[in-house]
Amino acid sequence: MEWTDVTDSVDWFQVVYVTATLPYILIFAFLIRAVTLDGSSDGIKRYVLPEWGQLITFRVCIISHCCILPYNFGTKTGATLMVNYFVEHILLPR
Repeated sequence: MEWTDVTDSVDWFQVVYVTATLPYILIFAFLIRAVTLDGSSDGIKRYVLPEWGQLITFRVCIISHCCILPYNFGTKTGATLMVNYFVEHILLPR
């Protein structure tokens, strides 16, 4: 038995057609499923119309920075660790 190449059995257009369109079809199907769940309209309203008064508080700003900073490593590693410690032990004690 001899190994064969993909080009021997499948046309490249078929492979590209499936791999290019399948992700969009799946995303659209998952979107339709998510929108039809109970309470999805409440989540969409909360996403589109945020509570502006709550967004400008200091606590929300610190928590949002802690979500962003861990992905921004490099020269800021010490500052990242300090802010995470501050949020875990000062702002959100258990």
